[in-house]
Amino acid sequence: MRALFFIACALLISACVRPATPHPPDPSENPRWAFSTDTNPKGVFLVVHGLNLKPSALDPLCGFLASQGFHSYRTTLRGHNEPQGEPFDVAEWQRDVVEATATIQSRFPDLPFYALGYSIGGLLLTNAFDSNSHIPTPRGMILLAPAISLRTFADIATTLSIPPPLSWSVPNLAPPAYRRYELTPIFWYANTLALYETMGSIQNATRLKKIQTLVILNPKDELVSEEGTRRWIQGHHLAPQWRVELIHPAPSDGLLKEHLIIDQTSLGASEWTHLQSLVGAFLAEIDR
Repeated sequence: MRALFFIACALLISACVRPATPHPPDPSENPRWAFSTDTNPKGVFLVVHGLNLKPSALDPLCGFLASQGFHSYRTTLRGHNEPQGEPFDVAEWQRDVVEATATIQSRFPDLPFYALGYSIGGLLLTNAFDSNSHIPTPRGMILLAPAISLRTFADIATTLSIPPPLSWSVPNLAPPAYRRYELTPIFWYANTLALYETMGSIQNATRLKKIQTLVILNPKDELVSEEGTRRWIQGHHLAPQWRVELIHPAPSDGLLKEHLIIDQTSLGASEWTHLQSLVGAFLAEIDR
């Protein structure tokens, strides 16, 4: 019955699909450095955005990291600032993360290395440090609503590739101020699910356990399951190095999605302050 339900939903969604349209690059969405003004910076962060999210949407977080004494390099995943052409597989996004890490190491080889990822960005970072032993292990990692454990209805995405061609797209339901493109290529969802499936059995729990990790979740998140994420952490014996903190968005715009927990607009002023205090306390604890 579950499979029939997913197929029925996919058939309904397929009525909305349409071919992807070309988009010109936007310089503000290119990979970007944000530098702390501290004479002796504490470290440098790799920052990875979410699926069909504007990379620049994470700039407020990069600004906060700078205020705490950290440089950051906000990367741009393939497809998020270029014409959408032929489908590519998830290895391209994995390569983006590895290459961004190399860029950081080349410029700041002597600074402690950290990582921050939102949604699929958190999933990509976890996968990168699990499966690439040649890249440096971060001293600390911050994951905002990481797509490690998706709610059941998100499995519908696995059927999206059945009716239409993978190169076609479906509407992006994210608010216009945050979404990179109005349409999301179906193969992006296929790539996300392919990556998601690899996290059922991680390869290097010993390495991941060495990374002090702060996972920030919204219990009402439409996509990411708090309970499932906690089970995943416990099931791979990553606690207490991996710990979960909860945030309760109260945005002034009630139409914003619960999955968005990345800035003052999406969180509301008080919870944005709360998120900053959680991150600041976590970084201070690691720095001791």
